[in-house]
Amino acid sequence: MGAAGSLKEAIAAIVVRENLPDGAELTALARETAAVLESLPAQSRPRSRNGQAGGLFELPADRPSLVIPDLHARTGFLVDLLGGAWCGERATLDALGEGSLSLLFLGDGFHSERNGIERWLSAWVDYRAGFPRGNAMRSEMRDSLAVMEIVMRLILAFPRSVAFLKGNHENVRNEEGEGNHPFRKYADEGQMVLDFFLAEYGEGVLGDWARFEGSLPLMARGGRFIASHAEPRRAYSPEEIIGARGDHDIVTGLTWTRDGESAEGSVSGMLESFLPGVEDAFYFGGHRIVGGGYALRAGGRFVQLHDPVNRSVARVAADAAFNPERDVRSVK
Repeated sequence: MGAAGSLKEAIAAIVVRENLPDGAELTALARETAAVLESLPAQSRPRSRNGQAGGLFELPADRPSLVIPDLHARTGFLVDLLGGAWCGERATLDALGEGSLSLLFLGDGFHSERNGIERWLSAWVDYRAGFPRGNAMRSEMRDSLAVMEIVMRLILAFPRSVAFLKGNHENVRNEEGEGNHPFRKYADEGQMVLDFFLAEYGEGVLGDWARFEGSLPLMARGGRFIASHAEPRRAYSPEEIIGARGDHDIVTGLTWTRDGESAEGSVSGMLESFLPGVEDAFYFGGHRIVGGGYALRAGGRFVQLHDPVNRSVARVAADAAFNPERDVRSVK
């Protein structure tokens, strides 16, 4: 059985699992994935000056890429994406196994959004009553962990063809610093996840998960596009991105920038710097919810994809210009 076949079985088991994952299995998976990400060859992960795997992930330029916005505990969306033919006649997972497709996730695996408001509010009641591991929170964490387990197994099976970028929600310690900020929206999600991790799994598993998050790249470059979780706050050079892991200003600038906060010319400047001579290149991001499948910003060169209603993804060909009206597709 090939990598895709074994992965299908693993994903099926994760999806039907009713309980939370075992702590020993979870920490082993986080450690293995972080080790793979840190040891990728420079062709896929250019090295910073200190020899560390840098903040830039180089996707293969000779095949199409599927760009996938924020997951936010959407297990069904991820499973449908992998099983459907969104990049040709072959299902996504089969195309990965054949080496004819790359996947780029734009980050934010944890914390359900609009579809999980009632669950968060119920978990918040339990949390304030002194029960950080109530049924609602266990359900939330089961979905969040399932999504990220699938992502990790994709990375392990196809380490040079699958990238998951750090988003602002990749901060399991809910810390302030190194580009991270504590998060809360409907309840106190960041602190609730931290306290759940500590109560359910302990500091050891939490630490391994945090190290996995710290090993994630910040940007990706394909043959005709670049991408980060959020629109860049300013124009960063390739050298800055490669050396950016742990740099508070750059990490924040690529993961927390709100609509309208990007300096004028940032997107066009980075496209010229990262993809000189590719006049029809685009910059992709997620981070903020949009309607209608996608939104265009920065003079139409920044494609914002995060539409959980339409469940949008973007197919970027290796040998043809990207057309959002044609190439942004709904995963149904």
